[in-house]
Amino acid sequence: MFINTIRSHQPVSLILIPIIGLLLWLPGFLHPTIPVQTVAMPLYASLDVFLRDHTFFSVSMGFLLSICEAFFLNYIIYQHQILTKKSWLPALMFVVLSACTPGLLWLNSQLIAGFFLLGALHFLLETYRKDKAFGSVFNSGILIGIAALFYLPSIVFLLFALISVILLRPFIWREWIILFLGSTVAPIYAGVYFFWHDQLQHVTHELILNPILHRDFFLKLPVEYYFLTIMTGLLLFVSAGRFFSGAGTTTLKSKKGISVMIWFLVLSLLSILLAQNYAVAGIIFAIYPISFFTSNYFLVARRVWLAESIFLLLILSIVVSYAINFNWFT
Repeated sequence: MFINTIRSHQPVSLILIPIIGLLLWLPGFLHPTIPVQTVAMPLYASLDVFLRDHTFFSVSMGFLLSICEAFFLNYIIYQHQILTKKSWLPALMFVVLSACTPGLLWLNSQLIAGFFLLGALHFLLETYRKDKAFGSVFNSGILIGIAALFYLPSIVFLLFALISVILLRPFIWREWIILFLGSTVAPIYAGVYFFWHDQLQHVTHELILNPILHRDFFLKLPVEYYFLTIMTGLLLFVSAGRFFSGAGTTTLKSKKGISVMIWFLVLSLLSILLAQNYAVAGIIFAIYPISFFTSNYFLVARRVWLAESIFLLLILSIVVSYAINFNWFT
């Protein structure tokens, strides 16, 4: 069915994946879930006001951006040979996981920032065995800086970029300096703008310090997400087992890429600590590496019927969570 068709890299997948995404986003179009009001970063603040007044536009743009990011992620994975066998599975898994709850069906600042982080990931992976990587390192720094102006916790990916350079490159101290300088370009321009308008101190406290110091640290998993959490955990468990069992058969470049994706996941979870609350949109960054790891399981699964069953159960768990959220049973 779905898995067997999409992992065989058939052109029909380019139609099938957006259709699956559209079906999963239908609850967002029919019953838009407006996110809880938070303090927005400069590049998202005015957009946030518009999106709250035009919910259909927000859901539509969120859907289109998620599809674009899905195929961008798929391109990155195979362009840099993190997975050597071509398929559309990473795109499929991102489309499914990024639409697994109503809180993700919106043009969130995290989703926009994620597009720039994917660009930074692409430039960082491009540096592997490159004689000179100053341009790629600088570009990745700029993209991380822009992402932080949409969503502040993105700034932790500067540490991810540094770790990636350490993993992929020999020690060249100028690349470290260039990475840092690139990440400061966009924030410096923003800082100069607010300084000219005598708002720098106010913005620093309102946008950076207060949201972190007064954030909501309460975490509670609603009952409607129990089934979904169990299925996601099961999928991650079997995916991890598949990676460990096949670790010796991968090339050195693939191993380096896998290490980079592992650190992407670690820094994605770390970014949640800087978020203003535990809203579900905060996990978007983690969906990129999770989509990669889970797609590997489906790609190399020998028992196709088992892989199809796990995928269908994942879809079912999403449907159940929607049904409970929107009271479809009453």
